[in-house]
Parts: sequence; C-alpha cells; structure tokens
Amino acid sequence: MKVRTKLILLLSLLVFVLVTVFIFSWYVERKTLVLIFEKETDEKKDVFNKLIMLKGQSLETLVYDYTYWDEMVNFIVKEDKGWAEEMIDDNTLSNFSANSIWVCRLDTSLIYSISNLNDTRLQEMALPNEAFSRLFRERFCHFFLNTPKGLMEIRGATVHTTVDAERRNLPRGYFFAGRLWNNDYIAELSALTGSSIAITPVSGKIKFLDTLNPDEGIITFTRILTGWDGKPLMQLRAQVVSEIIKGFNLRYKKYLVTLLIFTVVIIATFAFFTMGWIGIPLYSIPKTLKKGDLRYIDILQKDKTEFGDISRLLDKFFKQRGELLKEISQREKAEQELVNAYQKLKDAQEQLIQSSKMAAMGQLAAGISHELNQPLTGIKGFAESAVMELDDNSPLREDLNKIAEQADRMDKIIRNIRFFARRSEFKMEELDINRPIEDAFMLLNEQLKIRNIRVSKYLGGNLPKIKGDRNQLQQIFLNLITNARDAIDSLKNHNGGEIIARSILSADKKNIEITFDDTGCGIPKEDIENIFNPFFTTKSPDGGIGLGLSIVYRIIENHKGRIEVESLLGRGTTFKIILPIDGEIRS
Repeated sequence: MKVRTKLILLLSLLVFVLVTVFIFSWYVERKTLVLIFEKETDEKKDVFNKLIMLKGQSLETLVYDYTYWDEMVNFIVKEDKGWAEEMIDDNTLSNFSANSIWVCRLDTSLIYSISNLNDTRLQEMALPNEAFSRLFRERFCHFFLNTPKGLMEIRGATVHTTVDAERRNLPRGYFFAGRLWNNDYIAELSALTGSSIAITPVSGKIKFLDTLNPDEGIITFTRILTGWDGKPLMQLRAQVVSEIIKGFNLRYKKYLVTLLIFTVVIIATFAFFTMGWIGIPLYSIPKTLKKGDLRYIDILQKDKTEFGDISRLLDKFFKQRGELLKEISQREKAEQELVNAYQKLKDAQEQLIQSSKMAAMGQLAAGISHELNQPLTGIKGFAESAVMELDDNSPLREDLNKIAEQADRMDKIIRNIRFFARRSEFKMEELDINRPIEDAFMLLNEQLKIRNIRVSKYLGGNLPKIKGDRNQLQQIFLNLITNARDAIDSLKNHNGGEIIARSILSADKKNIEITFDDTGCGIPKEDIENIFNPFFTTKSPDGGIGLGLSIVYRIIENHKGRIEVESLLGRGTTFKIILPIDGEIRS
C-alpha cells in the first residue's frame, strides 16, 4: 500500500471518529428537543382550544338563555314585534358579543331579525328548509355560514317554555345568533391565543396542515369549520411560536457550532501538516509523470528534501522531452501541408478535365448538329410537300405526318445541341431570382396538374438581386422541374407527388441558395457523378437524349455558381443551386 494511501486512510479514520462523536451529540440533543417540543405542542393546542371555547361561550349563553323562556314562546305565538324590539335589541347584541339574531316559527319562516352590521341582506337567514330538520336532531346546533359580510359563526336552539329547561317537549320555534368572523375578530383571537390565525376556503381534498417545526419552534395546526350540512366550509390555520423552544434551539445550535468548530480545527490541523509534508509531494510527483505538467512540482523544486531532488530530475527530463515532441510536431505539420497541397492539385486537375470534356463535347455537338441540320430540313420539307399532294383519304398521309413529327423532334434535339455547343453572350441584368422560378412553374403548371403533382413554394421575400440572364436561368428551372415531374411520373401507382422549391439568403449573406426537392424515384448512387455529362440519361429513348442537366451545369458555370445534388433511391432527389450576389461564388 502506498504511503499516500495510508495517510489518507489515517485521516479518514480520524474524521470518522470525530464525525461520529458530533452526530451522536447532535442526536441526543435533537431527541431532547423533540420531547420538549411535543410537550409544548400539546400544551399550546390545549390552551388554544380552551380560549376559542371561552370566546364562543357568550354566543352559546345567549342562545341557551333566550330559548327556554315563556315570553319568547308568547312572542312566537302572538308575534308581538314591540316586545321583540324592546327585549332583543342592539344592547343584547353588544352584551353577548353577537352581530345578528334571527327568530323563526316552527315552519322555519322568519318572525324577527336584528343585526348591527348595517346590511339589509342579513335580515333573512340564508338557510334552506331541509337544514332545520338536520340541524335540530339535537336541541342545539353550531355551524358556520358564508354571509354577504363574510364568514359568520352561528349557534342555534329550539325554543321551549321556562319549565321545559331540559327541552324534552316539542319545540315552539327556532332561535339563531351569529357572530361575524371579520379581520378584527380574527385579530382578537390571534392576540388572545398568542398565535397567527388565517382562515381559508376548503377546496377539493381537505389538507390537514398540522405540522411541527422544532428547529424554528413553530407549531401549526388546522381546525375545520363546517357548514349547516356538516360539510367542510372553511379551515382555520393557527401558527404558534414557542419562545421556550426558540431559546433551547439557540443554546442547542451554539453547542453544535462549538463542537463542529472544534472538530474542524482538529481535522484541519492534522490534514494541513500531514498533507503539506508528505501528501502533496506524493500526489504531485505521480501527477507530473502522468500528465507531463511541471506546474505540479514547481514548489517542490526548491525543497531541500529527497522530494526536491526527484522534482529537479523530472524538470530536466520533461524539458528534453518537450524539445523532441516539438521537432516531431513540425515534421507532421509539414507532411500534412504536402497532403493538402496534393489534394488541391488533384481537385484542380479534375475541374480542368471536366471543363476540357465539356469543351470537347461542345465542339463535337456543334459539328454533329451542323451535319444533321440540312438533311433533316430536306426530310421535313419533302414529307410536308408529299402530304399536300396526297388525297385526304390516302393511307400514306398518316405515315408522312409521323415522319414530319419525328423530324420536328430531331430539330428540337439539334437546337438543344447547338445551345449546348455555342458560347453565346449572356444578357446580364440585375434581377429577382424568384421571378424566373415563378415563370418556370407557370409554364409547366398544366402538366403538373394533369399528373396530380403538388407544388410547394417557399421563396424568400426581399432577397438581394443577382446579376444573370433571365431566360437562361428560367431554362435551368424548367429543366429541373421537368426532371422532377418525370421522376415522380416514373413511379408506379404514385398517385401524385410533390415538388418543393425554396430560395433563401445564405448564412454569410453573400450567395442565394435555390433548392428543388421532389418525391420521385431518385437517382442510383453510381449514376450521380455522371448526370451532368452530355448525353447521359436514365430515361427511355423517347424521354430525351441527356442534354438537360449538362445545359443546366453550363449555365450555372457561366453564372459563376455551382450545383449540388443529393438523392435517395425510391425516396426523391434534391438539387441545390448556389449563385453569387456580386458575381463571385463563395465557398
């Protein structure tokens, strides 16, 4: 086992012992705190409940005293409002700390009500008839009610004669008294109970928030306030702070902090001297050997111990090694520059070969078209003259017409060959690239509709204008759209397809990028490198002679642009044309 590992294990053991002592002390003190806090919690809850009960006792006394009274029974029978106004007035409300009183007949209709809340809406008691039978299964009831002025505590009782104090006989009416739980009343309850009280509505599932927080000395408990139907209406949440627990917590935390500081000081002292004298050298030297970084042993090189001698030897070794690696790197860099230069030369040679091939093919095409043009003109002329001399019913007319049609087709092919061969001067002008794209789609619109081919155009707005020949750019787009149409049409049961055209400004804002995507048959991988060669085609003999893409290539080349192609067999093809804004393509 390495010395450094032994030192680490020794230090770990010391840390473990001290931390164990600390945790045990914390556990004992924490257990004591929890026991004290639980006792304090029970006392606080008991005091709170008793104070709430005492606070509501005046309302209970009012209801109890006024509901076994012969005069109250006579009032319900005779409905003497004068007696009620004299005996149940504002003084009654004030004496019993009530806000509203309602007296009802046995059929639950209201006889008399009084309130000191100055709200006419409280003259009636908003209780349904079925509430009475539920509330007075016993002779007394206690519930809460939402009123226009806020939450109100209601106590009620059945009215009986004086001799029927135990309320065994049938009731003669109903008596209710209410106290409004407004902000002032809640503040009064908070002051009496020494707690912070909040009342919130009950929504969804009831959450009992009885929680204990010994660390802060906070006790939180919840009381549910039910409505006349026994269902939760509001919830009272009280929070009490125990000063005893807060004081104990403070002393407890001071003790733990002192113990923690003592533990940290011992560990730090041991670690500092042990790691400084032995641990750091044992760490730095292997790290230097592994990473080759002399910064790990800078301090050790001035040391007079054995570690200093080893550090100075390592410094000498790595400096010699660095010089050797630098020489190797320079040689590798020179080799890479030679490889890059060779690749550039190879690319230039390929471009030169392609340009030479295109030029040779242009000369060949010019010669062939010139040689074929005169005989073809004669064939077409003789065929048309012969048709004119024949009768309308002659069977030869159809054959001669086919000869003339094929002559027209060959004439079109020769014109394409001439276009490919000649070096005409472009009519260069500043133009919006979207115009020739739109024109090309307009010319082929009917053909695409007949084949049920959808067209989607995402042409960028406010694109910079480029310099180019409008007609020749349109020829590019016509060829690409026609190829896309034929590729889609070649799929069996294609049931339509889609051509997507896009034009955007390049990321460096120096080029315009135009793409044409189709959902056609795609191009085999082995054919992609040949598609721009003259007379190369994968179509049937009636589909063309393979000059379309070679013409496209030449037009783009004359515009100092470039064209790229990506294709997936059976899925479709993407042609991307890049044209410079200022006449010089940016790679």
